[in-house]
Amino acid sequence: MPHLKKKINSARKSLVTNLLKGKPSPGKDKDLQDRIDNSKIDSSDSRSEQPAKRPARAVKRDQSKPSSKNIVKNFGKAMCSFASSDLSLPYYEKINANLKVNIEDFQDYIHKKRDLIDSIDSLRTLLLIGQNDDEVMMGYKKIFQEISITFIKYFSVNWIFQGKMSHKQAHLKARYKMLRRVQNPLYFTYFKDFSR
Repeated sequence: MPHLKKKINSARKSLVTNLLKGKPSPGKDKDLQDRIDNSKIDSSDSRSEQPAKRPARAVKRDQSKPSSKNIVKNFGKAMCSFASSDLSLPYYEKINANLKVNIEDFQDYIHKKRDLIDSIDSLRTLLLIGQNDDEVMMGYKKIFQEISITFIKYFSVNWIFQGKMSHKQAHLKARYKMLRRVQNPLYFTYFKDFSR
């Protein structure tokens, strides 16, 4: 490629000097001269042309950056699915020793709440014990918090890699932030993106 550039530049120089002196260009360089002239025309045309307008399309979100809302929603639904599955039953024995909550009722309650999780607020209400909650509801929330901690620590990596989500790296990075927020749901008020 550099050899061709040198040849073109030397042909341009000889052509310019011959034109200035009034001499006709030699016949053997006629093809080269035509190529040079065509390259000038092509390059000048490409510079003067306006960029082609793109057809109007529906505005799409940038798929390269995952939404933190979707990360929270995905984790919330996965924690509810884990808590309502039989896979979490061995962990109830340790947690439920003090609380004495009926496991079947708890699993039904969590299974119903799974479809309602769509934001930080909805997940936070499942974790945060309110002033108006009775003892059964307080027990449900405490068990769900402990089961969610177990899920994030020991089962979430497998869930991330075996799941259908498209931003696996972002979900992996979000594990520890989710763990801290599940451990302290009072401070679970925001969740920033993981694009950095």
